[in-house]
Amino acid sequence: MDNTFKVFVYGTLKQGGRFDMSDKAVSVKKGTLMGHCLWQGRFPFITVEHKDDTVYGEVHEYNIKHLDTLDRIEGYPNLYNRKEVEVSVGSGWMVKAVVYFTEDEWVTKGATLIEDGNFKIGG
Repeated sequence: MDNTFKVFVYGTLKQGGRFDMSDKAVSVKKGTLMGHCLWQGRFPFITVEHKDDTVYGEVHEYNIKHLDTLDRIEGYPNLYNRKEVEVSVGSGWMVKAVVYFTEDEWVTKGATLIEDGNFKIGG
């Protein structure tokens, strides 16, 4: 039985971000999520489906015991929801990972599109 899970992070959970937990990860790899848009509202967030867009982030693999901590950071299930997606890592290798997304107006109101799909840590 596998006791780890993968999560695609694209904002403050990325290495060096405000809520960076990569020191607890089993592994960290760069990843891309196709068909989604990245926005900056109160917090960075992705929208569920946008055919021609790409979000750049990281795939973190954690022991299952860290899922509750990630859920608390993301305000799951009240602020953000999660779903399983296919993420490209390395040179096109696809993995299944959880991603947090939101449509909550408190987060999304007045949001601006991050056109290059890459949330800049510290900037």
